Amino acid sequence: MATEEDQHAADEREFLLGSLEDLEREHDAGDLTDEDYETLRDDYTSRAAKALRASNEKAEGHRGDEVARRRNRGRTIAVAVGVLAFAVLAGLLVAGSLGARGQGDAATGGISVQKTPTQRAQECQEVMSMADPQSSIECFADVLADDPKNAVALTWFAWMNEIKFSDAEPSQQVLQVRLSNEALLDAAVAANPDYSYARALRAVVAFRHGDAQRAKEYLDDFEANDPSAEARAVIEQQQLAQRIDAELAASSSSSTTSTTTASSPLTPGTTTTAPAG
Repeated sequence: MATEEDQHAADEREFLLGSLEDLEREHDAGDLTDEDYETLRDDYTSRAAKALRASNEKAEGHRGDEVARRRNRGRTIAVAVGVLAFAVLAGLLVAGSLGARGQGDAATGGISVQKTPTQRAQECQEVMSMADPQSSIECFADVLADDPKNAVALTWFAWMNEIKFSDAEPSQQVLQVRLSNEALLDAAVAANPDYSYARALRAVVAFRHGDAQRAKEYLDDFEANDPSAEARAVIEQQQLAQRIDAELAASSSSSTTSTTTASSPLTPGTTTTAPAG
């Protein structure tokens, strides 16, 4: 049963999400000065970080002190990434000029044995385990601790977090985590528009979250941006296009049936029955 504290936290999360989006619109419309926008944005982002920390801790549940200690570092980094996710909603993450080098690569020349964040993220990707998503989450979180705008790490951190909570019972906390995953994928696309996996998984996650129309828009965006063969394989393996079309067709049919039934004139003395389902 939800406590008063849980309800307050849920209300605050809803307020912060709406406020961040409103700030962006008001700033774009010229209703907020740059100074006021930045002040309010920083305040909402800071409060959002605290709200996300509470959400993640609730969603994680009580799994024992030893497990909590092992995962504490990963959760702490996840909160930092969560701040980045909320910042995306406020329009803070705009991809900078990547120049000739890849996202997260070293800016200087010379011989170095130190791996770039992108190389580390790719190594995490190579050993991802669907059976043990937490290990992968911590691996990508380590990369994000050094490079918060790394598109590879953002993408797969969000996806493995999605997998981790895929079978969780619906709750305010789980819904908040899933919303954060969507924002992280938006951040990945903003950080590196050429990283096809980010666009592909953004469409997949939207469909998983029950928004077939938005999934179609994301899939069209994916197709329009010259996707890699590997990312396209993800879409094909999921049979995403076919599933989206089927879902939209079913929704359209249901809507048409309901509208027709509701608007059909009735013969006096007769009754009508709403369609099943």
